[in-house]
Amino acid sequence: MDVGERGDGVLRRRGSILLISCYELGHQPLSIASAAAFLERAGYTPGTLDISVESFDVESVVPARFVGISVPMHTALRLGVRVAEQIRQTNPTCHICPPRASSAFSNRGVAKASSEQECIS
Repeated sequence: MDVGERGDGVLRRRGSILLISCYELGHQPLSIASAAAFLERAGYTPGTLDISVESFDVESVVPARFVGISVPMHTALRLGVRVAEQIRQTNPTCHICPPRASSAFSNRGVAKASSEQECIS
């Protein structure tokens, strides 16, 4: 995949979108499940990863153009920062987007936050 490629078609490719759940207190990760279902209905094929029960999967991160990280509470935020750091090392060109608390990610030096959106490029 060409790093310079842009457009909706790139994100529709399998593996281009990855949704990661960090910690849901032992419950199913509904935050990423609902986002994945929405994206699938729109014609995308997002991958999912629940790091509370699965290991960090480098092979899922390498092709990702966009990674959404669910951090619904403090414990998940701490895990999410570590995951974002691993993602940035593995795939420095992907966009990392935590649904909440993005300032904690940018303050840790993981990436530079955009003022227009919560995504980290």
